[in-house]
Amino acid sequence: MSGGRNILLFWKVMLWSLMMIILFTLPGSAFKSVKTFPHIDLVVHAAFYFIQTCLLIQAVLKYNRLNNKSLNILVWLLFPFIMGFTIETVQELFIANRYWDSMDVVANLAGLFMALGISRTRLFAILLPFEARSR
Repeated sequence: MSGGRNILLFWKVMLWSLMMIILFTLPGSAFKSVKTFPHIDLVVHAAFYFIQTCLLIQAVLKYNRLNNKSLNILVWLLFPFIMGFTIETVQELFIANRYWDSMDVVANLAGLFMALGISRTRLFAILLPFEARSR
């Protein structure tokens, strides 16, 4: 499989990541105070990183299957971690009314590890049937 076609395997991850970057770098004034429950932002962080990591695992598994290769998923999982850390830093340094929050990083990691954990179960086969079945 050619390099350009391999990149297309990762289109869902790239699109989701771009959406995350846009949303997580909006100024704090872009968000209205909505009465929900305490720490809803942490749930949102975990959910976004859970989805991103599931999409990443799906792409890596498909790449490995189509190319008879064995990309190490754990190495690829550095991407969501580095992205989350970088977004928090950008928020602190450049975005109005947004600040570094260590709990956001913990929530990001929680989403990442939940996706990694679920990828080892039958539930992953339900969420992403084609790629998980071909493992």
